[in-house]
Amino acid sequence: MKHLIIIFSFLILSLSVWGQIVIVNNGTPAHIKCSQGPSCTTLGINTVGASIEFAGCYGYAADCGVVSFPVNIWYLVGGSCFVGGTMHTCLYQAYGPPSTSTSQTATFTGTYEGGFFSAYIGTPPDATAFDKISGAGSGPGSTTISPGSLTPASPNEFIISIVGGSTSTTTLTVDSGLSVLDSFPYSEGLYFGGGVATLVDSSTTPIILTWDLKDAAGYGAAALVAAFKPAIVASVSVPRHHGGTY
Repeated sequence: MKHLIIIFSFLILSLSVWGQIVIVNNGTPAHIKCSQGPSCTTLGINTVGASIEFAGCYGYAADCGVVSFPVNIWYLVGGSCFVGGTMHTCLYQAYGPPSTSTSQTATFTGTYEGGFFSAYIGTPPDATAFDKISGAGSGPGSTTISPGSLTPASPNEFIISIVGGSTSTTTLTVDSGLSVLDSFPYSEGLYFGGGVATLVDSSTTPIILTWDLKDAAGYGAAALVAAFKPAIVASVSVPRHHGGTY
């Protein structure tokens, strides 16, 4: 006599559910810009509730810097700025969570610099938000620049790109689905042209973006792109079973 024996085994898979990083909006989206070296200070923006803040800047012949009020500890993302010709482009982040207020300002230092300050919610409250950064520089005469390829490690990562060095008096543009958040056209004797663009990327495919400088960069140009991970909002267990007969 034959016996039919059915055996089932169960495997539990744990799947992470990623949140989404969005700009702080307490009535007005929390982003602002300033320019005209050797330093400039933004108007105040409402950053209450932020889990991370970004300060991107570019300047001539040396790295640009940032301080804020209320005071934050600003970390240079990737540990260095990117240089093309005589143009330096940098990205700083504050987390932990950062100090915030209903009228927070940022002061950028540099020469002929432009600065972009913004606040977001939806990241882990520590250094684990940072995923990766890529950047590149180009010499005088460039009309476009790409900071290189970047592949997000998880869905819904926040992508931010900064460029500086344009000598065009028109607004810069960028491809690959990013939207220009703030920008400056070139103003002779005051500041170079530059911009910041962002994207929340639902995929994990490589991003290879290109900025159109609209004119030959007379002193060179530098661009960067960085990715930041969203917080995990839930962990879902999914049972899977395997069976066999004997």
